[in-house]
Amino acid sequence: MKLIVAVSGASGVELALKLMKILKEKSVRLSIVISENAKKVFEHELGINANEVDKILQKFGRVFSNTDFSSELASGSSFCYEGMVVLPCSMKTLATIANGLEINLIARAASVCLKEKKKLVICPRETPLRTVHIENMLKLAMEGAIILPLMMSFYLKEKSYEAMINNILGKILKIFDLEFSKNWRWKE
Repeated sequence: MKLIVAVSGASGVELALKLMKILKEKSVRLSIVISENAKKVFEHELGINANEVDKILQKFGRVFSNTDFSSELASGSSFCYEGMVVLPCSMKTLATIANGLEINLIARAASVCLKEKKKLVICPRETPLRTVHIENMLKLAMEGAIILPLMMSFYLKEKSYEAMINNILGKILKIFDLEFSKNWRWKE
């Protein structure tokens, strides 16, 4: 399986790292696109120097610059991926994708994913939501994208931070028919 993981400049980059680690363990071939703002979030949330982020992500797959429109991720004719996850997805990235503004590689790859009818999972990270945020999510859902907000699940028996993270990761993996060994479901 081949997937794209895009990391935009919203809080929650730790989830993207954990997802990439799991996907690599499952031998999923990853192409990774990260925005410049996401690199700043890595520094703020995880203490990883923004200049070192690409090197760390290369452990999980091939890293593309968000300005690289010459990559295969930008081409519908050479798009050979099962799908794409935007995790976390900022409201700026959500709006860009929803409105067809292919101004960077994340937005272009998402657009190709939609037009090729591949799975596109959008993981927005914002609260509270404005009407325009909800409208943009609706636009994408109507085109076939899966909107998976980064929300806590209160039905978990274990209420730890790790359990909440595993619940979100389990839901993402399930969309691509990948098993997850951690306890993440409502009822096992």
